Amino acid sequence: MRAQGSVLITGLRLTNVRGFRELDVRMATAGDPTRPRLGTLVIGKNGTNKSTLLRAIALCLADSTEASSLLSQPLGSMVRAGTEVATIEMDVVAPDGSATTLRREVAANGTKDFLAMNEVPQSPPVFVCGYGAGRATFGSDSSREYRVDDACASLYDYSRELIHPELTLRRLRDYLGTRRYEHTLSGIRRVLDMNPEDRIDLPVGGGVQLVGPTIGGAVPLDGWADGYRLTFLWLLDFYGRAMRANRIDSSGLVRGIVLVDEVDQHLHPSLQAAIMPRLAELLPAAQIVATTHSPLVALGADPSELLVLQRGDDEVVVETDVPDYRGYSAEDMLADDRLFDAAVYAPETEQELTRFEELVGKGPARRSRQEEHELVALGRRMRAQPLPPVVNEKVVAAMAEIDRQSRASRRRRP
Repeated sequence: MRAQGSVLITGLRLTNVRGFRELDVRMATAGDPTRPRLGTLVIGKNGTNKSTLLRAIALCLADSTEASSLLSQPLGSMVRAGTEVATIEMDVVAPDGSATTLRREVAANGTKDFLAMNEVPQSPPVFVCGYGAGRATFGSDSSREYRVDDACASLYDYSRELIHPELTLRRLRDYLGTRRYEHTLSGIRRVLDMNPEDRIDLPVGGGVQLVGPTIGGAVPLDGWADGYRLTFLWLLDFYGRAMRANRIDSSGLVRGIVLVDEVDQHLHPSLQAAIMPRLAELLPAAQIVATTHSPLVALGADPSELLVLQRGDDEVVVETDVPDYRGYSAEDMLADDRLFDAAVYAPETEQELTRFEELVGKGPARRSRQEEHELVALGRRMRAQPLPPVVNEKVVAAMAEIDRQSRASRRRRP
């Protein structure tokens, strides 16, 4: 059977969806509004509705029955407080290149959400899988045909089980054949930053094992480090559902959309910067929309792929002035108020640096004698600490200037 395609997203508009009063996000490639961008990485502090954005995408791609099932989960209302209806509009491109706009309206009745518009035009083919922050367990397979509410359930219910990875691996081996199966496993191992000598095995008697130097021998799946295990589980679930929906083509490419909340979950920093590029290598025909709290993951994404959410006075908005951070360090990413806007030092050191710069900025003419003593004491205390070279140079320069002014003052005395 010939593999089917799926719509991909070129634009998303949210109106009165939780913290979003009006949100308009372009998800097309630069210079071509009809060509979907295959990578989007969403960052923002807690409370900026990153997970809500992923849930809204799943809700709009689902049919009415599937959407009602997703809304039945006890996650609070999708409708912005003080309003009656939330609207999700999504511009999509079908496999044949035709463009259309999907629309979903959700109304609230007390604590219960329901579809305000049940009759919608027949949608083009959809394959989407979504993975919430609780994607840690797997279980038996219901074997029913692909449904959006099953595939995106963990975005709404963190206790939902993923498809058993052993079952998926055995099916995938039969589905792809040995050569493509091994090529796919090689890509998964690369995503997980494993050595070429490492193997993902299906031992006689059942189970899944990782064998090789990265993990130190032969270790069953339950014993894998969380970063490996959780990423492996959602990837295998994605492949399992793609087989069921007939979305894997003859070359082993999966065509569809994958939504991943906290893509950096439990990953070591050495892997975080590589996770998005390596996922794109493994899934070159899929559109990946992910969220993260990690500046290292963001460094691995192109600036054109980054969506920065910030909370304004009473709504969540998109930061429009995203810098070209390709020359940034992780510290630069943290410190930039247009990106992560976070402290880069320990709280005590941060307070001392802030106070030191405040006193230096006042200048000698405006500092009181007490402040002069405080500045000298701060400088000495900070000089005694191992500081980064740039900060240490600032402290040394400021202390040298204070010493120079002190000597000049003593020479002027009669």
